Amino acid sequence: MHRSTVYARMTANFKGRHMSYAYKLNEDVQHLPQGPQGRAETNQPMIYTIVQCMPIEADGRLRYRIRSKTGNIERVVTEDQLSYSQ
Repeated sequence: MHRSTVYARMTANFKGRHMSYAYKLNEDVQHLPQGPQGRAETNQPMIYTIVQCMPIEADGRLRYRIRSKTGNIERVVTEDQLSYSQ
């Protein structure tokens, strides 16, 4: 089985907490880029597609690889940086 499929289906146990991925492969999500600290203006949220569920970080945060719907941009983000696309 492909690694991303395994991560998408698995539920992880991190220091006694039960965690599972909130978003699924090929699901559209919103990502609001974080600018430099102290910057007054913020960029508009962009629509991305989940392309891979990544391994859980050492601090327990869930990560995803996402791809832009409008360009050829990919990035790895934590789950708390995403929301459902409207």
